[in-house]
Amino acid sequence: TQIPTGTVDQERITSRRGSVSETSMAFSGNYRDKLLVGLSMGFPSIRFEESYSHHEEVNDTSLNLSEFTYRQNLITRGMGFNIKLGAIFQPVEWARVGIAFNSASTVSMSDRWDTNISSSFRDGTTYSEESPLGSYNYNLKLPSRWIFSSAFIIGKYGVVSADYELVNYANSRFRN
Repeated sequence: TQIPTGTVDQERITSRRGSVSETSMAFSGNYRDKLLVGLSMGFPSIRFEESYSHHEEVNDTSLNLSEFTYRQNLITRGMGFNIKLGAIFQPVEWARVGIAFNSASTVSMSDRWDTNISSSFRDGTTYSEESPLGSYNYNLKLPSRWIFSSAFIIGKYGVVSADYELVNYANSRFRN
């Protein structure tokens, strides 16, 4: 219902924060300074929080409604695992060729949310309701990738390098 005469002061606040990080354990080796190999195990984590608040104050004193507020909160968390393998071969002093494989990462995710609404009236009556805590668990699968690289050292003048990365994002999946 529209407020017939008077105004409404509105305030909307949205706050978001979060991070995507990865903790890794790595191992490497060197064979005769010609072949360098590496392996790492990664543990990606995702953290996201959002809070939303909408508040209105009715300035029309002929109406009983004084103010109301709607709040919504969301927390998302995720943990996963991946493996990365790589090798660099140096056939001669001035050339290097590399290959790397990053496995698909599967991240177990969980969302938790709740909402509440409150209102107050000029006659002193107040109402407040909260939703039950909502939750949803799912998996996020990120695709694997291949990386091919080469580098050539041009004396003391510089380096020419090229990298090619192959990844198919169509292989990403959300599953409950």
